[in-house]
Amino acid sequence: MRQPIAGLFREVAELLKESNVPVLALSALALGFMRGPLDWMLPLLILEKGDPMLIGVIFALANADDTVMAFLGGPLADRYGRRPIIMLSTSFYVVGCLVLLVAVVSEGLVAIVLISLAAVLLYGVTGVSAGPYSALLAESVGSRSTGKAFAWLALCGRLARASGSLVLGFLLTANRDLGLLVMLGCASVGLLLHSQLKETLLLPRGWDSGASFTAHAKEFFAGVRCMLPLGLLALLGVIVLTGLGQGLTGNYYPPYLGEQLGLDEAQIGLLYSIMMVLQAVALPFAGSFVDRYGHVAGLVLGNVIPGGLILYFALAQSRVLALAAMLAAAVLGAWGGVALPVAVAKLTSLGTRATIFGVSESVFNLTFVVGPLAGGGLYARNPTFPFILGSVALLSTILLARRLSAGVRPPRR
Repeated sequence: MRQPIAGLFREVAELLKESNVPVLALSALALGFMRGPLDWMLPLLILEKGDPMLIGVIFALANADDTVMAFLGGPLADRYGRRPIIMLSTSFYVVGCLVLLVAVVSEGLVAIVLISLAAVLLYGVTGVSAGPYSALLAESVGSRSTGKAFAWLALCGRLARASGSLVLGFLLTANRDLGLLVMLGCASVGLLLHSQLKETLLLPRGWDSGASFTAHAKEFFAGVRCMLPLGLLALLGVIVLTGLGQGLTGNYYPPYLGEQLGLDEAQIGLLYSIMMVLQAVALPFAGSFVDRYGHVAGLVLGNVIPGGLILYFALAQSRVLALAAMLAAAVLGAWGGVALPVAVAKLTSLGTRATIFGVSESVFNLTFVVGPLAGGGLYARNPTFPFILGSVALLSTILLARRLSAGVRPPRR
């Protein structure tokens, strides 16, 4: 037991020696802490100031904006650099927190408009950094540490969001203005930290930084055509199938657990808490696995096997075995979550990496629009249908896995 734990600490020590990793880790903690209460605080503010229907409208607008900004952020970062786009995104967190401070003391239509603006800033416009952030992280570490870097940074963000939701929840209840000021302070710290990032985009010869955006777009698509044999289309296919698999099922576990398996709210809450803890514990091991055995093996472990487990969850007669299958699928999903960005990093080149990361994020976001809508119709017909179709989508990723290994080999140990 001591050896694996000691190995994890050695991994952290080695990662912290890499360029930009300490700054990214600290900023993940600061911004994660700030974002912790947003998922439940914004809906409550909307209800306080307006109609329940506004929750769906405002968040749909924010999610649509997030998809568009993720698509645009990649090409901008491949032209102007990763650091300025990341800083621009973080500045929107600062402005969003300022808008929230004004919104809570406003009334009527002004309050609704300000909360809507804050939601778009905090959830939507900040998506411009999705591609640049992933590209900068991948370019800041060695190829043997890409998986570990994504895993540990994700772990930092999850732990910070969990603690932020708890601590700021108490603070916002006791003194809302003080809680919002702490959130503003965390966002400002994140912006200050991102100003210390080192740029990783070293423009190759022939990539004219003064050329028009159209010229850069032409060069980008020429690069994409060259990368298609290396599995880029297969990668986008895996992203679509993964997003649909998760989108079809994710929102329908709670009602299924209550209606079909007879769990009450307290039991469902406990189950989700256990699941999140197990996922967090699994992340470092997932990163090491992907770095050692490659992103294809990570996708098989994180997509294909969970697909089979979700199918078993839907068809199992035993409640205990169904819950065990759900937990196992969720934990193994950590491997898929690490393997996907590693695959993007290894299948792209410097001049197009942020763009492909941004496109991947946009495509993934779109599946979470289609998936829940389709899942709702399927669940109304038969509660098992979303899980059966979602499992088929995840299982189907194995058909594209071989293409993802074309031109890329996992490092030898």
